[in-house]
Amino acid sequence: MNALLMASLVVVIVAAAAAGLLAWKALRRVRGHFFNADGVQIHFTDEGNGEPVILVHGYSANSDLNWRLSGVIRRLLPHFRVIALDVRGHGLSGKTHDAKKYGIETVQDVRRLMDHLGIERAHVVGYSMGGFITYKFMTMYPDRLLSAMPCGAAWLTPGDPLATLGQRIHADLMGGPSVIPGKGPVVRWFERKLVGLVNDMVCLKHAADGFLELAIHEEELRSVCVPMMAIRATHEELVNGGGNLEGVLPGYQLTLIPKGLHSTVIFYPAFGETIKQFLLAQSAQRK
Repeated sequence: MNALLMASLVVVIVAAAAAGLLAWKALRRVRGHFFNADGVQIHFTDEGNGEPVILVHGYSANSDLNWRLSGVIRRLLPHFRVIALDVRGHGLSGKTHDAKKYGIETVQDVRRLMDHLGIERAHVVGYSMGGFITYKFMTMYPDRLLSAMPCGAAWLTPGDPLATLGQRIHADLMGGPSVIPGKGPVVRWFERKLVGLVNDMVCLKHAADGFLELAIHEEELRSVCVPMMAIRATHEELVNGGGNLEGVLPGYQLTLIPKGLHSTVIFYPAFGETIKQFLLAQSAQRK
């Protein structure tokens, strides 16, 4: 066996082992509670004490993958009541195949969860798809917010090509064109296998189509007056574009995590620490 073939074999074995480890972690869920969200069972965990923080994960992920495996929950627990939900169609939540049960319903699920727990106002933190949901929540229920952190996301304006991002990611997962140029066929194959292992692809299709319902008109944003901070990776390779929030959203703050990518930045210590420090600052202002 020549050296090149041996090196290729080692790469495949290492990639397979890494994918297997991630799949194992993805399947080892922390089981919490369920509530009925207009006919769909939504899974969530509820831990700690203090001001409530609701965490909303990204597309094709779940609350543990996005927030527990990354260490964000661990950072927040000494200071806050941390509530992490599985978005409908994801994780342990209900997986309805009714296409009308996605989109704006994912935003309303955050409000429904708050109602279920008797929480009047909370900090809401979302990443990627969860960030888009958080932006929309800001315009629909600003009075229910202590603060908002739409991370790894952008302002989806009506008709913006970015609103089709979910559909393009889903097509990629189904073997279509890659949304990130330069990604090798082996990596893409493992991604598809892993995502298919922990997800219902029909539900992901409906969730992807639902991105279109998360678009926001400028006048809706101009009326929002809640403390907020967005976090993005300096080398963001997926969520590019969107509307310019400078001067449109009052109090808009942006923090960039150096060297981070969309797919890796949640694992950077600076990501979780930035979330914690912003939320602590907001809590301190009310004392």
